[in-house]
Amino acid sequence: MRLGISTKAIIVLLAVIAAATAACAFFIQDAMLDHYLRVRNDHLASVASAVDELIAADIKEASTPDFSRMVDILSLRNPERIIISDMNGLILFDSRRTRTGSNLDLDEEMRIKPDSDAGVLLLRTSENLKAIYLHPKQVFRLLDSSEDVSLVYYAPIRANGGTSGQAMVSESVAKLGPIIRLTRNKLIIFMSALFLATGAAVFFLVNKSVAAPIMKLADLTKRIARKDFQERVDFRTSDEISYLGRSFNTMVYNLEKMVREIEEQNDGLIHLSGELELRNEELNKKQRLIEYDLRLAHRVQQELLPQTYPRIEGVLISAANFQVGEIGGDCFDFYKLDDYRLGAFIGDVSGKGIAAALVMAMSTILFSQLKDRLDEPSVILGRVNEIMYRHFGSQHSIYLTCFFLILDSRNMKLSYSCAGHTPPLLFRPSTGEIFNLESEGFGLGMFNNVAYEQKTIDVMPGDKIILYTDGVTDCRDSDGQMFGHERLVEMVKNNPDSNTYRLTHFIVEELGEFAGAAARQDDLTLLILELENDKK
Repeated sequence: MRLGISTKAIIVLLAVIAAATAACAFFIQDAMLDHYLRVRNDHLASVASAVDELIAADIKEASTPDFSRMVDILSLRNPERIIISDMNGLILFDSRRTRTGSNLDLDEEMRIKPDSDAGVLLLRTSENLKAIYLHPKQVFRLLDSSEDVSLVYYAPIRANGGTSGQAMVSESVAKLGPIIRLTRNKLIIFMSALFLATGAAVFFLVNKSVAAPIMKLADLTKRIARKDFQERVDFRTSDEISYLGRSFNTMVYNLEKMVREIEEQNDGLIHLSGELELRNEELNKKQRLIEYDLRLAHRVQQELLPQTYPRIEGVLISAANFQVGEIGGDCFDFYKLDDYRLGAFIGDVSGKGIAAALVMAMSTILFSQLKDRLDEPSVILGRVNEIMYRHFGSQHSIYLTCFFLILDSRNMKLSYSCAGHTPPLLFRPSTGEIFNLESEGFGLGMFNNVAYEQKTIDVMPGDKIILYTDGVTDCRDSDGQMFGHERLVEMVKNNPDSNTYRLTHFIVEELGEFAGAAARQDDLTLLILELENDKK
């Protein structure tokens, strides 16, 4: 259950008035008791002084008939109980008793000291049938049982230049408790009436000046939630609530303006969204066409790569090719020049994408056409460079690194030329040696009129020639570390008896394990040629 502001204000006011009532009750009670004790102290002291003046001679005269008549007359004028005793506590006169004598002794607590000069006011009550005496300030503890409480004032009686006895004046405070309770009840009734009047006034004022305006603002908020911006609040005051109302009206106006602008923009966005959907549909169509063209280009590119390997006497051939995307920039091919001579090349186009695929296709076709007309690797590379420079010379970022070789298994000769490509490896299992087949030359299509160096070396049965693109040595693991040339050399050395097919499989498998989950960054091509030990 939620409490309103007015109810909360009434609750707070009730707590304040209750605390004030309690404080006032205690204060009035203490004031009344203090005033009562001072007045009674003075009165009882005056009675005791009057008794003292009646005795001009020895205290024993207090038992004479003349003295008794005078004290009786004093008692009639003062309703208090008057007791006169000597210094030994023997009661000589008691206004409430007709007989006095030695068998009536004063309590030890009430006996005056011989050197006392002033009277003392005490509070007398009984507990467990025994009289006890308390300080008068403790009378508030006995108000609920005031019937058994008396104020006792006792003072010395001076005769013959000294203290001869004492006078005691006692009165009951039975009427004091009801008087204080009546006063306290009247105070509570008055404060309750004050609370009702004040609470009603506070409830009315808070409800009118605070709760009602806030309810109007809450109702306006609900209208705003329903997009109803026509309502406004009007508080005809100059307080904070009025300022809040004016600020709220300004906010509603600005909000209405913003909503209207947003709706207009939404209409425009809906229109643009329709156009965007049409454009997206057109782009999707073009994307599907591009994907179709890429798949077609991939099939054409795969068709350009050798599908079967030529049969050359005494030569074993193995190859592996992996592309990063639909189309790649690596290329290779094998040519059967005669029964004992094999021509082969491997190349890597700079960059990726359509341009690299076109250069790859063009170079593959050029090599296949020139290998029958030209016999020397350096001459073939020079002719291909001339044609490529003619077409791509202005685009220095497009070129082809390439390695071309001719292997003669009858004469055991290897001729080769290099156009900026990674040098292949020549592995001789009989001795465990590995050579880099290095030759100078720029990439094809970079410069015009370039001469390419050609080398010819002797080979032996069992030799393996490993050609590869930088996708092999530049393969990286998840930490960014490269496979490197040294690992490749170590793998080849560790598998001297593996034929071309097994060695190719081992290298590709090792590259896969090395890369792990890391994405491949470049195309990978690997060619392995082997001269058989037993020629048929």
